[in-house]
Amino acid sequence: MIDHIVEIATPARLSVRDAQLVIEWPQAEQLMLPFTTPVSEIAVLLLAHPHGSDQGLIALSERVRSDDVGNLEAQAARRYWQHLFHGKPFRRGSDEVDQNRHLDYGYTVLRASVARALCAAGLHPSIGLKHSNRYDPFCLAADIMEPFRPLIDRRVAHWIIREDAAAPLDSRTKNWLIGAVTARYIYEGEDRTLFDILLRVANSLAKCVTGEQRDPVLPTLLETISVEPAPKRGVKRAEVEDLWALKANG
Repeated sequence: MIDHIVEIATPARLSVRDAQLVIEWPQAEQLMLPFTTPVSEIAVLLLAHPHGSDQGLIALSERVRSDDVGNLEAQAARRYWQHLFHGKPFRRGSDEVDQNRHLDYGYTVLRASVARALCAAGLHPSIGLKHSNRYDPFCLAADIMEPFRPLIDRRVAHWIIREDAAAPLDSRTKNWLIGAVTARYIYEGEDRTLFDILLRVANSLAKCVTGEQRDPVLPTLLETISVEPAPKRGVKRAEVEDLWALKANG
């Protein structure tokens, strides 16, 4: 005699957060693909605009495989940072008092904005697709922010053109870095905030998790409007926004 029947619910019948909890690895890995390209199209075009060359990053990224036996992702990263900072010696994650501090601060602000968008879409920011850490409440935010990191990178690169990278990370510096997140962008022909774009990405991801949609919508950088470098202290500058032309993948 059957005492009870346990109904196995499908993700499409669950809430977004419940669906996150039962998502299987193959689907999670598939959803992560657009967010984990070693050298994202945004980063490549970000570099190509000011320097006139992608420094071989596109070709290199196309050769990277999931197992990355040739360690091509690390090679691409080194080439990216060197080119971004105009050939100046730089190692991401080092203990040097340099622009690593600026990048860390900018990424923190960006991650918080991504987490807010995920929550607004009904997703739990701690349930990651790739990142997994029981003590980190922003694993999913860390996953989804990857393609948007170049927005911070570009902002930092413009700051250190005229400013000392070893100078204190004061309120003036932080305000400049926050500008990458508070700026408005051209998305599908309309002037939008970055949060609005992040929310669209989060909503599309939520639909993928519940089975309503197959692939998440991810903006692609089309072109960058020149950004005026940060001025020296005491020098007045005209206000110039970071404007990026973004378009949803078709």
